[in-house]
Amino acid sequence: RFNLVVDGYLSEFHSDIIVKVIKLSGKLRNKKTAGKLRDLGCKLSAIDCCETRWSSKYYAVERYIQIKKFITNTNFPCLIEYMLTPVEEQTLIAILSKLKSLNKITTAVQESALSLSQERKLLNLAMKEIPTEYAMQRLTEYGSIVHNLVFQVAIIKVIEEKENLLTDEEKDVIQCFKLNNEVEEVEVAEIEDDSIEA
Repeated sequence: RFNLVVDGYLSEFHSDIIVKVIKLSGKLRNKKTAGKLRDLGCKLSAIDCCETRWSSKYYAVERYIQIKKFITNTNFPCLIEYMLTPVEEQTLIAILSKLKSLNKITTAVQESALSLSQERKLLNLAMKEIPTEYAMQRLTEYGSIVHNLVFQVAIIKVIEEKENLLTDEEKDVIQCFKLNNEVEEVEVAEIEDDSIEA
């Protein structure tokens, strides 16, 4: 979900400049230009982009910023048409700062031990990095991208110990989980009673 949201955000707001970086990075990865970079003393290579993961765009942009001092008209006259203008590079540096924050959140939400409540807090942080209207439509617990709004809101309230705020509809949608918990408690109690009697 988060990967789709960030990738969509980049496509909608920063597509032109990021596509330009990706195209240039692709040219810098071929054997001839990659060898030229090494000859110039650059110890890093341009990074290719994976379409299915937005974070690969972050790494491609980050790497471009790291090696851009070697990418000049003099060193690569054949790549002039792909190079960024000074204004575009300044814009890219500003974008990179935002992408760095979003990448940290992406890494954090992939943690297996993360609770839904913790994920909600991370998504709220992400909303500070993404334009409000776009984020509201996709990242809030009421976002259009959420499969079951009632269930998600209900679960978050339970995890945050705010059961008193549950609506009747929210109580209904999680009722089956509550029943399972009660059965487990009864079974545990019965096992404890049997142990005492033994």
